[in-house]
Amino acid sequence: MSEKLVLYGFERSPPVRAVLLTLNALNLEFELIPVDTFKGEQNSEEHLKKNPAHTIPVLEVDGKYISDSHAIIAFLASKYGKDDSLYPKDLYQRATVDQRLHYENGVIFNETMKQRLRALFSSEQPQAAAEEAFKAVRDVYTVLEAYLNQNKYMAADHLTIADFSLLTTVTVLNLVVPVVADKWPKLTAWLENMKQLPYYEKANAKGLEALVEKFKPALEKLKQQKCDSEMGEKLVLYGFERSPPVRAVLLTLNALNLEFELIPVDTYKGEQNSEEHLKKNPAHTIPVLEVDGKYISDSHAIIAFLASKYGKDDSLYPKDLYQRAIVDQRLHYENGVIFNETMKQRLRPLLTSELPQAAVDEALKGISDVYTVLEAYLNQNKYMAADHLTIADFSLLTTVTVLNLIVPVVADKWPKLTAWLENMKQLPYYEKANAKGLKATEDVIKPILAKYKA
Repeated sequence: MSEKLVLYGFERSPPVRAVLLTLNALNLEFELIPVDTFKGEQNSEEHLKKNPAHTIPVLEVDGKYISDSHAIIAFLASKYGKDDSLYPKDLYQRATVDQRLHYENGVIFNETMKQRLRALFSSEQPQAAAEEAFKAVRDVYTVLEAYLNQNKYMAADHLTIADFSLLTTVTVLNLVVPVVADKWPKLTAWLENMKQLPYYEKANAKGLEALVEKFKPALEKLKQQKCDSEMGEKLVLYGFERSPPVRAVLLTLNALNLEFELIPVDTYKGEQNSEEHLKKNPAHTIPVLEVDGKYISDSHAIIAFLASKYGKDDSLYPKDLYQRAIVDQRLHYENGVIFNETMKQRLRPLLTSELPQAAVDEALKGISDVYTVLEAYLNQNKYMAADHLTIADFSLLTTVTVLNLIVPVVADKWPKLTAWLENMKQLPYYEKANAKGLKATEDVIKPILAKYKA
């Protein structure tokens, strides 16, 4: 190719990156001459001669100028493509690509990014404006998910220039409202697929990183506003603090610094069997979490939901499938073996009726066996499922502290479990989220505790 290609723009600009992706996909040689819009260089007399609309990018081809990224990438694919796959000649297929380009230009870049998000970056905006902007981003993702339900890529079952254009803006939106697989699975897969392009790093990631660095403080502020927006959902917890599963949820809510309302449901009085409660949870158990009129029951499901939806990162409930499986196993062990088998089947009868000494010994041995298993878990990690706090620790803490009332955890037998308990008690929310309800439990069973202590 003898024609000289000169691109005017800078890499932080999504439209410029769309052209960079296309140039690299076509393996074209070019010169990039910086035009920094943050410094107003697009308004210089020299640039206005190339593009009176004072925008970037501008492509120079042997002394001729083309502006607008969409027009440029269509030109490049049409003129230099080895075939027509990037910009099909078939009129219907081309119209589909063109529609995606116009959607990216009009709705995503101009309406969502420039009108809604730029205002959040540049000035203090009320929370209502932030929520409207975040909703607009989610709406964009939903539209793109629908496109990907039709094709593997955005406009066809193969790569087109529509993918390049959309990739550069979606990766910016993703900084503010992350694309998550449970809501937008095909969009998530498309993003990962696009990141595997051999020229992705130099043509998009480099400029994206520069953009992040430029707007780092503003991005942190936007993430906090997004968090505040999601936390605007009303959370209501049904249960009472003597219940270990309820306390596991209380620990999680406090760890995430979430506001919520606690509505008492006293299982000692059978309130979980009321008609009102059964509408929320037919299994007649506590806790139940209400999130804007939707109900979730079972503490393990609730705390996994809370950590996934409101966590600032995935440390409490890791996204890594192996790490998540370890957390899940600990939750099931707490549910099946500790709470149901050890506490409900073995210990509850000791508190409600006279049992032979053999049954007492068996119950106390069951507690010791639990401690031994937990000690083994702590030989692998600092906490129950990882070297950092996870929801598994919250779930296990609430039941272990009850068992500890009957069979004390002693350092000479279970040193790591002893240290873990002490460590957990240092959490700033331990007193209000666990100790308070635990004390109420102790007061109820205190008259019979002495009888069964090891």
